[in-house]
Amino acid sequence: MGLRTLANLYRYLHTEIEFKYQELMWLERNRQLQSMQNPSPDFRWARTAEPYPKGLDRYMNIQPWGNNRIKLQVPEGYVNYINASPITVAPTAPRDETSPATDTEPDRFIAMQGPKQATTDHVWRMIVEQVENPGVIVMLTETYESNQEKCFQYFPRRKEDPPLEINGHDEFGDGFLATVRCEEIEETPAGDAIQLRKLVVQVLARANKSTAGGTNGMSTNNGLAGIATPEPSAPDQGDLDVNMKSPVAATAKGATQADSDSGGLPAADTPPPEEEDSQRRNAAEVEELVIWHLLFKEWPDYGVPTLANIENFFTLMRLSREKNTRPGNPRIVHCSAGVGRSGTFIALDHLIQELNAGAFEHYDEKMAATRSGGTEMEAENGESEGDDSEGPSKGDEVDDPIYNTVNQLREQRRTMVQSESQYLFIYQVMRKLWQDKYGRSEETEVGEPAAKRLEVDPFVGGGHPH
Repeated sequence: MGLRTLANLYRYLHTEIEFKYQELMWLERNRQLQSMQNPSPDFRWARTAEPYPKGLDRYMNIQPWGNNRIKLQVPEGYVNYINASPITVAPTAPRDETSPATDTEPDRFIAMQGPKQATTDHVWRMIVEQVENPGVIVMLTETYESNQEKCFQYFPRRKEDPPLEINGHDEFGDGFLATVRCEEIEETPAGDAIQLRKLVVQVLARANKSTAGGTNGMSTNNGLAGIATPEPSAPDQGDLDVNMKSPVAATAKGATQADSDSGGLPAADTPPPEEEDSQRRNAAEVEELVIWHLLFKEWPDYGVPTLANIENFFTLMRLSREKNTRPGNPRIVHCSAGVGRSGTFIALDHLIQELNAGAFEHYDEKMAATRSGGTEMEAENGESEGDDSEGPSKGDEVDDPIYNTVNQLREQRRTMVQSESQYLFIYQVMRKLWQDKYGRSEETEVGEPAAKRLEVDPFVGGGHPH
């Protein structure tokens, strides 16, 4: 097959990639403008309905679309909000008749903000509700970076650590109770770059689903959930960061209805709290859920992985797929804000699988036909053809899989692939992998070594963490 057309796609000058990235930014600004102008709760770009406690967001300017967010399965009258979005990317590569049925199943993810102390219990509740056994969490940030907390320590790091108790204070009054322990730490080909933990979630008491409000929030139509309704106000909890304790500090001494009826004292036929808690643990254990937790330690904030550890990054993606039950079981991906590094990981995971499956096998012909059509149209309108340095053509905008993938992600969660350096990184990685797959030499295409072109300087600028 001809190679030059697709090679040119991944050989955009930096100014051309910047032009495409700015277009994505304008599309997002337009969506946000529409969300402010259209107050309808069923509008596609509706903002998250209020009121809900602002302390549930790590970054106030990063929130999910109101009609595409995960909803906690909690009783009516309680806020079901968590800063997490269901993400769906469907394969486009033609499959032959011998391919497994799972090859055509869309990949599903949940992109979320790094948990705060106040939202740790919410995250584990969401995992139990949304993820099949076994599931996967991909963590792309350290808990602290540049002397700032980027993510609360929401999981046990070592086998020796005591289990975390989840929802011991019964925040939503539905009896949900679970513990999380680290069963083992596995070695990986990436060495210290990836910490792979086998976490075991013991669900000791499930919520009563008949009283849980809302839906699970997972996508059934291009990543969009059902129509959102205004969220009811939660009971006054004051400062959530003070009152909603860490699982380590939480206890199971929540008052029961019998306590309330007897002025706070246990009823005569009610066992002491400690005995009651023990009985519940022994008798009501219903299930165990294995979660493979992958912490990638080589992705700097405001930057991208470097050439020296790009293979470790590929190992991370491979392990996250291998440890997962199936593509339709959502992998949970988070960094700090849940949009920059998380969006870049999801975009590359999808695009690399597309490349490996042969989605770009006949891409040259399609691109050539589209570009030819655009040139003819310009000639008919009396417009000059121009050169590549002026920016991508209309045909490229329509058919560029990287542009389309990032735009698709942003339609499902705002600000995905947050910085221009991350967007450029996707082009550079995909171009290198495409050349490796089809035997094209980097030197013959560009005239400079592959290693030099794959290096990206960290993005330093304003905005919030990725």
